[in-house]
Amino acid sequence: PPNLVFIIVEGLGGAFMKGGTYGGMAPFLDKLASRSLYWPNFLSLSGRTFGVLPSLLGSLPPGESGFMEMQESMPDHLTLMRILKDSGYRTRFLHGGDVDFDRRRAFLLRQKMDLIMGQRDFPPRYHLMQAQEGEESWGHPDGALFEHALEVTAKGGPGPFMDLYLTLSTHEPF
Repeated sequence: PPNLVFIIVEGLGGAFMKGGTYGGMAPFLDKLASRSLYWPNFLSLSGRTFGVLPSLLGSLPPGESGFMEMQESMPDHLTLMRILKDSGYRTRFLHGGDVDFDRRRAFLLRQKMDLIMGQRDFPPRYHLMQAQEGEESWGHPDGALFEHALEVTAKGGPGPFMDLYLTLSTHEPF
């Protein structure tokens, strides 16, 4: 079976492309859009990151205020993560931010993930992203996420795996 790696890029939308709010902030994407399939008016899975895990991996409905907000009353469900786990895959979620934010950890625990790595799991040599004035940092930048994840996943063992990365560097304050 193949190994699967998903990279969910926080805040990657049209606002970063030419003509968007932050126009030209992502020149590689502008170039890529002109050489590949690109839809200027595409439907997003979720208005914010809190909805991406249940939507992308389980096609789960948002409910009144988000699937993960249902907490203990969350109905039984299947996601790609759970199906792969039950099929012998090692499943790992790797993120530089707070995994408890927006109830991500509770959702991931229901998927029986083998590893849930978040901001608290980084050694002290990794520094947090700069915070906006008066606010806390969102977590570790993407470079630190991938560097530390490579250290952690190298100890994975035999068999197929599914790794799910959630990035932060394109979250404000950029």
